[in-house]
Amino acid sequence: MRVAYISRSLRNHDGSPWFTVITLDKSEYYNTIERAAENGFTSGRIYDALLLCCAAKAKAGVIYTWNLKHFRAIDPKLADRIRTP
Repeated sequence: MRVAYISRSLRNHDGSPWFTVITLDKSEYYNTIERAAENGFTSGRIYDALLLCCAAKAKAGVIYTWNLKHFRAIDPKLADRIRTP
């Protein structure tokens, strides 16, 4: 399974030249889920909202996704940074 392979790779390598691990504290996590739910988002969109919260926290210049419409609807303030690969 590719995800499991990537997960193992992350544990065994700091990956520092390619990425930075961003974590959310308890309040960031719950507030993001609560806002998403209040806006009627369910299922995978909750996960997408958490990803966008991490991207915003990291001050990401570009956020790549194949699902522009959903990501831009979740956080319109980030819309100009959300692009397809």
